[in-house]
Amino acid sequence: KIKAAERFREEGNIAFRNRNYGLAATHYRRALVQFDYTFPETEEDKKWMESVQLACHLNFAATKLHMREFDDVRTHTRLALDIDPNNVKAFFRRGTASMKEDKYEEAASDFSQALKLEPNNREVQQALLALQQKQRHYQQQSKKAITKM
Repeated sequence: KIKAAERFREEGNIAFRNRNYGLAATHYRRALVQFDYTFPETEEDKKWMESVQLACHLNFAATKLHMREFDDVRTHTRLALDIDPNNVKAFFRRGTASMKEDKYEEAASDFSQALKLEPNNREVQQALLALQQKQRHYQQQSKKAITKM
């Protein structure tokens, strides 16, 4: 089952690179299903299973981000963080989903957490700057709307 999960994950990666996000999501879902009722026999098996599951959840979240299915992004980043509570990609992807939905406080919290873990991560730094610009624009628009009343 674990080898099947690896195969589905690889097929998902190929579909993702080809920008076929629906097919990629299907493959990642199939990979994750392989872990249902699969129990590791050794600590080494457990670590390997968790690493494959983590990759699948992160890839699934990236796919759903492209598909603008933000609830699924949050679900899979949460599951990734259950496996690895310090995963920068999970915080970044969840923050990006929140930013796209104008949930500024949630996005800021996730980006800040990602930066605590990797202070020199340029992608997260740029996302935080974009978020701050978006917040300023929103505040300016709100002020304009209030003054028109």
